[in-house]
Amino acid sequence: MTPEIFKTEIYHVNGKGEEGGTVFSEMQGREGNQEDVMALAQQQALYQFKNAYRYETGGMLPHLRNLTLQKSKLVDIVNRNTLADLIREIPSHRLSQNRLRPSKSNSRRLGRFA
Repeated sequence: MTPEIFKTEIYHVNGKGEEGGTVFSEMQGREGNQEDVMALAQQQALYQFKNAYRYETGGMLPHLRNLTLQKSKLVDIVNRNTLADLIREIPSHRLSQNRLRPSKSNSRRLGRFA
């Protein structure tokens, strides 16, 4: 991702001090929406700190405001490496249990979509 794309698509502050960016605008709309504010408050009231349901997985504006192009590239590299590691694990524990192979009873139905 180039610095220009980051500014346009993710976040920037223009010369007038106005914030912008496609992702920023979408997040701002969600965080300002009464239903979303109430839903997040309910999640935080119902679930403990270690529970993933407690958090907004799409991110929050204070975190986006601190995001830099370098940090976003690091997250992308970590995500790709984690995904690659997960894919490498599939043959060792999934295929050996025949979980990804179609059974004989449904192979005819699956075959018509292949």
